[in-house]
Amino acid sequence: MKVNVLVLYAKLPQIGSVKTRLTRGENSLTPEQAYQLYTALLSDLIELFLNTQHDSSYDFFICPIGDSIQFKTMFPGDYQMVVDEGQGDLGRSMFRTINNMLSKKYSHVSILGSDLPFITPERIEESFRGLLDYDMVLGPDQRGGCYLIGSKIPLEILLDIPWSEGRDFQILLDRSKQNSISSKLLAPEMDCDTIEDYHYLREYILRYTDEFKKRMKNTYTYFECFT
Repeated sequence: MKVNVLVLYAKLPQIGSVKTRLTRGENSLTPEQAYQLYTALLSDLIELFLNTQHDSSYDFFICPIGDSIQFKTMFPGDYQMVVDEGQGDLGRSMFRTINNMLSKKYSHVSILGSDLPFITPERIEESFRGLLDYDMVLGPDQRGGCYLIGSKIPLEILLDIPWSEGRDFQILLDRSKQNSISSKLLAPEMDCDTIEDYHYLREYILRYTDEFKKRMKNTYTYFECFT
């Protein structure tokens, strides 16, 4: 068994429940388009790690938020699943996931968000290298959140955080200093939360066609069909 484990957190895609911020305001998407985009991004991310897991330093798990049987039907593949034990509280869920993985004799746990069009396996490997020397690794997104949280210790500082307000990165950084938890920061990554993100991603992918046809074929196909 490998000593590192990557856990991808992902919502079960349903129309009207994913990427809802993209359906509000001027030039917004329909709920169907937002659902299709999220599904494409998630499909590409899962495929990326399935294709690289055997050559990587980490095992690959998914923690689905929603019906796990339906999730596995939508996204078949050779990955293991983690039960979401947060009862609607993301921080509690991640806290318990880290504890469960450490109890399985994994030494390092990295938790990843699910709509990251530019993430690479090399960035995940970087998170595990960071955990050799630090207690925690944080990957900030462009709006004050975290796209990746890695740890080699139980992280009680994950509890009681307002995750939807774009302050979780700073809160975790402050709490780590208060609790003498050493932390390493990764380079920021873009997710796709606003309509501005959407249009930037569309222009970028359609500009670099050859790269994304191979690496993000589902997302590339989405933009060809819906734009």
